[in-house]
Amino acid sequence: MLRKLALIVPLAIATLIGCDGESTVQQSASDQPLLAFDEHAAVAANGEFPSADPKTVCGADDRRFLAELTMGSALAYKVPKRLADIKASPSEIMIAGVATSSSLGDGDFLFDHTFGSDFNMDVMLDAPYTHAAQGRGVAGGEMHVELSEGQLPHDLAAAGPATGQTWEAMSARSRQGIVSRFVPATSDRVLVMGHWIVDCGHTNFDTELHPLTFMARGRVENGKTVVDAFYNPYRETQLYHPDPAKALAFDDPTRLKDHDTQPFPGALIRSVFRLQDAGQAPYRSIDHLESWALLEPNHSSPVAWNVCAPAGSKGTRLEVQYHWVTRPGVQVTVTVDDKSSCAIINTNVGTATIAAPQPRVCNSPWDYLDRVAAAEAGIPGLDLQAQLGAFIQPQFKSRLDPTPLLNCYDPLMGPGIEAEPNGQRIDVNNDVLIPFYGTVTVRRAG
Repeated sequence: MLRKLALIVPLAIATLIGCDGESTVQQSASDQPLLAFDEHAAVAANGEFPSADPKTVCGADDRRFLAELTMGSALAYKVPKRLADIKASPSEIMIAGVATSSSLGDGDFLFDHTFGSDFNMDVMLDAPYTHAAQGRGVAGGEMHVELSEGQLPHDLAAAGPATGQTWEAMSARSRQGIVSRFVPATSDRVLVMGHWIVDCGHTNFDTELHPLTFMARGRVENGKTVVDAFYNPYRETQLYHPDPAKALAFDDPTRLKDHDTQPFPGALIRSVFRLQDAGQAPYRSIDHLESWALLEPNHSSPVAWNVCAPAGSKGTRLEVQYHWVTRPGVQVTVTVDDKSSCAIINTNVGTATIAAPQPRVCNSPWDYLDRVAAAEAGIPGLDLQAQLGAFIQPQFKSRLDPTPLLNCYDPLMGPGIEAEPNGQRIDVNNDVLIPFYGTVTVRRAG
């Protein structure tokens, strides 16, 4: 049974008699989770878990995102966002539990997946977090977690082309070079912080953490607890702007509320007008479809979390080793608590600057867009180009022929960390985009 870690758990102390007749005190790690948030702090930070009713959160409970394109109500759409926040503050929550599935996907709604397709995971939740998992507002079941695969830590590799690459090829590249140690396996202990949303793109309207902001995975290897953790710097806002420069304008506090900023259905409708030279100044006209998704930086830090020696392990001292890579201004502190057989980890993004990724422009052929839109809207055989063409005057229909453009980014890359930390090391690196990533090992030794 999982135990609370907010309080120090008493440890069994065994007195062993050595060959020389001297007594030696040896501590044994108690039966507690290998990996856990400070539970009291996490519960307090999460606040209440209200009912995630899709009619309230998504805007409707009888249709899914994008399905309104073929319902004769495109101009009066009710479901503005595919991923809708359940509560404004905090939109991020923390959960702990055990991974029950883990996989890499190969296809998603590309306009809000500028780092490629999603990593997917299901988590059987510890008791304090069970009400975070809901379907149509009813609590119960496992929690689903997603993050674009390009936002997982990657090995260093060459940058992609500035233009000309298809989104599908970019997404395939994002599945290569992932540092596998940061991807949980089934039965791993996991901690996740992420944006608590309803997936309005599926009619079960399940809640998810999407995208995740922080994740740690823990398991036992060679008599020690090994935990790998990282922080994702960006979130897709589910908002779009006709000016591509706005996508990464993190220092512009007005862009998310700008008159020209729209959720995807509104942005698509505006693009249809612009294809016919009927847009609002200064974005009156375009001669091809384009989409510029707005990113925002993540700044919330997880509460303290504990990495504990394997249950039943014995030794006279607690050995804690780690290797972290951080951006300047990020604070990572590791406190050794011998009494509890745990290391207490504080990871604080604080006021550290979240650097923007290098902008790129990808494209998507219409046949691929048709398949993706059909899957997203739940409409087999959807011909998106023909669907949009029905709203465009004959003299402008040729403007639908070019391949649509959208913003995209390289995977988040950085220098490697020690395969097995040997010491206590923190490398500060201004060139990495990931605020922090690293590995901690804990065992009783001696």
